[in-house]
Amino acid sequence: MSVDDSNLMIDVQNLTKIFSKKSSLRENFRETLSGFFKRKEDTENHVFRALDNISFSVNRGEVLGIMGVNGSGKSTLLKILSGITLPDSGKAVLNGSVSSILEIGTGFHPDLTGRDNIYLTGALLGIDSKTLEKKFDKIVTFSEIANFIDTPVKYYSSGMFVRLAFSIISELKSDIILLDEVMAVGDSAFSLKSFDKIRELSESGKTIVMVSHNPSIIMQLCEKCMILNKGKMVAFGKTSEIVSDYVDKTIKKRNRVSFPDNSSNNSQLPDWIKSSHLKSIEVHQEGRIKKEYSNTLPIELSFVIEKKERKNIRIALAFNHQLSIPVFSATPARATNPNLICSNYEPGIYKYQLDFPKNYFNQGVFTVDIYLTDDNDELIEKLTQVAYFKIRQVDDLTMDNNFNFLGTYPGPLIPVLEWHLEKKGIE
Repeated sequence: MSVDDSNLMIDVQNLTKIFSKKSSLRENFRETLSGFFKRKEDTENHVFRALDNISFSVNRGEVLGIMGVNGSGKSTLLKILSGITLPDSGKAVLNGSVSSILEIGTGFHPDLTGRDNIYLTGALLGIDSKTLEKKFDKIVTFSEIANFIDTPVKYYSSGMFVRLAFSIISELKSDIILLDEVMAVGDSAFSLKSFDKIRELSESGKTIVMVSHNPSIIMQLCEKCMILNKGKMVAFGKTSEIVSDYVDKTIKKRNRVSFPDNSSNNSQLPDWIKSSHLKSIEVHQEGRIKKEYSNTLPIELSFVIEKKERKNIRIALAFNHQLSIPVFSATPARATNPNLICSNYEPGIYKYQLDFPKNYFNQGVFTVDIYLTDDNDELIEKLTQVAYFKIRQVDDLTMDNNFNFLGTYPGPLIPVLEWHLEKKGIE
């Protein structure tokens, strides 16, 4: 079935999927019979909406990312789009051929070898054997499992399965590709290669819908993003904005952390607080803590460390963007003033402050991890996501023409740098 707009590849309207909470066929059958005599509200108590009136569209060449907690309806949506599951109401119209990687094992016959499954998948997609023979070597080479291509796939690891499945669908190049947590399986080298392949497929006009729990992956690959929660679509739009809001709502916000006096014998305090060297950490702008911080003003991050004994302490901070993207690290050992190293000081309480100039951070959510080590690089203490701050949309810089097509500056940092221009002559 086709849609009217030639660029519209996926058109979903009012999609709803309802599952019964009954755990057995007997209970389901009994519920069906008795349902004729029950009130509507009684029947609804025994069902749940895996998808609840979902509507969206995806154009040719776009990559749509889907995020949400477990049980929010992400996999159910992909199953409906791939034709495995039927909706109870609404419709999903896909314009073109579809291939997918859903749960590990889906789409492959476990008793067939990798070689046989390549030809089987091609046949199901309507690709003739001569075309498959031409593409076979490329598929195997990309998957990097040539030594196991004649082994039944039931003996494959999850990583090997995903390698082969992704290699097949990326080389056979269906019009629409559905991916469920593909990047969560396999080694980093293959993930990077898969990143490049997804970008290549998108640039060639293929439409991709992918589910991931990793904001970093969604940020790097997807122009659009959807957030599902309990079957409802709670957000849909530009990825940079949607992911920032999603992370902002799910993370434990800490733009000020103060630990109680841990010198007392308060048994209600967690052990990690009692023994922590960190007394407090705060993020300021214009001398105060804010819900959101502007890119147009300097930002200060300050923290208080208690040095309890003469044992030397080395301090390192790690900054992350959107939860999972490492941005940079900072340590007093690399400060402009080397005398700030804590190991040179006597026991006591010391306050550190880092100053960031305006137009340094890009929009999004940033978190801070603190590491304390001794002179032998042995870890004394590690505090993850101990500080949090959100940078709102950049509003004082004119968008460079090079980035107009993106709608925002890419990357977590947008520092103002000193540029030099020199005329080298006339050609």
